[in-house]
Parts: sequence; structure tokens; C-alpha cells
Amino acid sequence: MSKNEPLVPITTKADILVEPIWNYPIDDFEGPLYLEYISKNPTYTNILVRETVAKKLQRAAKNVPEKYQLILRAGHRPIEVQYKLLEMVKQSYIQDNPHASGAESLAFARKYVADPSIKLPPHCCGAAIDMDMIDTTTGQLVDFGCPMNTDGEIAHVYSEQISASQANNREILREALLDAGFAPNPNEWWHFSYGDQNWVNFYDKPNAIYGLIEPEL
Repeated sequence: MSKNEPLVPITTKADILVEPIWNYPIDDFEGPLYLEYISKNPTYTNILVRETVAKKLQRAAKNVPEKYQLILRAGHRPIEVQYKLLEMVKQSYIQDNPHASGAESLAFARKYVADPSIKLPPHCCGAAIDMDMIDTTTGQLVDFGCPMNTDGEIAHVYSEQISASQANNREILREALLDAGFAPNPNEWWHFSYGDQNWVNFYDKPNAIYGLIEPEL
């Protein structure tokens, strides 16, 4: 497999919706940061992932029960956005916990946003995707217990703060992505990756496939 595999755009198809987080903001952090980046790089208009990730995503879309449809919220993340997102989560923690130390707030932020200074962020490698799901019979988002990008224990895949129904919904999503070859993130029910260090650790692979990549703008 080539570490130089290109980034490719993902567009809405019959079995998957593409709703970029910058057009459908879920929180006050990530969407606005992407919009700031896009304002300086207006050709960055699509969700991008590595070519093999795109193929596996199409396979995952066929794995969910018929009444559901996957929603892709995010893929590649520019390194500039990654650094700013880490800092914003850190500052948010300090606001909520004014007596926390800098080290404590950074440790919290690193649980939910990969720090480029110590590891390769999966999103910045084009290896990670953030997924949601809709019930096509009702037109409503599937209830996973908390929205994407929630920081805290409730976002953990096997959180004890969610109902049995919400846990089952997470398992449906998880199984669909695992059957396509993705690795899950235990701290974020929506986050899956292929070819990065998380994937290496989950499947006990010898090495990662992808490194950092920035799109040609």
C-alpha cells in the first residue's frame, strides 16, 4: 500500500449522505474553524479522505440495516485547523474548570483532539471519518445518546450514561464500520479510521499506512 495515496472527495450517493460539519455545525468549535480555513482556501469545498478510505466507506454504507443511512460529517482536517481545535478544547476546559492546571487542561484536550506535537492526527492523515446516521423511515437522526463532538464520558463507545437503545444504536454503527475494515475510537462513538496508528493498535498491524497530508489547493 502506498503512503502517497491521494485524497479524494466524497459526495452524496444513494446510500450515504455527505453533510460537512462546516455546513451543518454541531458545535461552536470545529465547524467555524473549517469555515475560517475555507475562507482563505475557497477550493477546499468537499470532505476529503484517502482513496482506500473512500472505498471502504462505500462498503460500510451497505452494511447498515435497510432503514438507516450513513451520514459523513468530516474526513481530512488541515493541520492548521487541528492545532486551533486542540487549543479551543483546552481553553473550554479551563473556562469550565478555572482551577485546573495547564497540564490538566491539555491532557483533557488530548483525549478528544490528537496533538500534532506528539502524534499523527488521524484526520490530518486523511485516514479518519466522523459518522452519523439517519432513520429514513422517520427522517430523524439516530439517537446515540449525545451529539458528535461531545467531550466527556458519555461520548465513549461503551458509556454507562446512555440507555440500552442508544447503546444498541452505537453498536449498529460500530459493526457496519468494523465490517468494512475501520477501527473505532473508544472515546468517540462517531470516529472511525483506517491506515493510521489507531488502526494499527486495534488490529495489531505492523505499521501505519498514511502520514500527514495537505490537499493541493
